[in-house]
Amino acid sequence: MWGSSGSASSGAGPPLPTSRHCAHCRTWRSGRSARTAGEAFGVRAVFSDHASLLAQSDIDLVAVTVKVPHHRELVSAALAAGKPVYGEWRLGRDIDDARAMAALAAGQGVPTVVGLQVRQGPAIQFLQELLGGGYDGEVLSTTMVGRQLNPAH
Repeated sequence: MWGSSGSASSGAGPPLPTSRHCAHCRTWRSGRSARTAGEAFGVRAVFSDHASLLAQSDIDLVAVTVKVPHHRELVSAALAAGKPVYGEWRLGRDIDDARAMAALAAGQGVPTVVGLQVRQGPAIQFLQELLGGGYDGEVLSTTMVGRQLNPAH
């Protein structure tokens, strides 16, 4: 699993009770950052470069939860290593990125999925509870506004 922040990484945690988060890689960060994240998730196998993580034979699935500009490099590396990939939505910077990754996955015969891991975030779950309990009446429409806090990365 690659993650750029604690919240992103934790949201993409094990989707099934039978799975476990067995390794963690913090790319573009220090080894210390990787160890700190590993401790937070109770993971002993931590890496600060993706090649080391991909070399592990016991990694059955890679979740890529970094910022979008880095998706293509990391997803492509995982697919080239024959690892199934959970890619955070939005898959790529543009349609060319997405098509290149889709073609590589098809060519490798590796299962992939693009998902919305942020749905598992505490703020979103709280909102779901409020709306599910009728807090705001009947929802007729919604608007979601997002903001990137650090556009340089």
